[in-house]
Amino acid sequence: MTTLLTVRQDLADQIAAIVGDPVVVYAYPAEVIALPAVVIIPDEPWWSPGSFGQSATEGVRVNFEIQLIVTRTELELGFGDLEELAIGVGTAITTGPKHFRWVDLSQPQGVEVNDIPCLMAGMAVTAMV
Repeated sequence: MTTLLTVRQDLADQIAAIVGDPVVVYAYPAEVIALPAVVIIPDEPWWSPGSFGQSATEGVRVNFEIQLIVTRTELELGFGDLEELAIGVGTAITTGPKHFRWVDLSQPQGVEVNDIPCLMAGMAVTAMV
């Protein structure tokens, strides 16, 4: 039986298989994270009724935000690293064996993680359960 736990872990495993080291993929928010990181969190609306495509069976649409986080020691390098990570995560979502949909990618913003200056962008992803 598919549960939110298995959907979230499947998504994390699918991403980790494509992006690989040194990126650490977290299926849940963590108190302390290693960088660069991908963190999967619930998005709004978290659950809603829905389907993919016209012939799909109705189910529950589950929305996640995948936070892509890289260090920002030099701005140009941070943007390059973030763009490379976004391409890897997007590839994992669109070519992996599970049915996920990449909806959009937010504008990068400066944040601090573990007192380290970082760039972060959020990728909206939907899964059907």
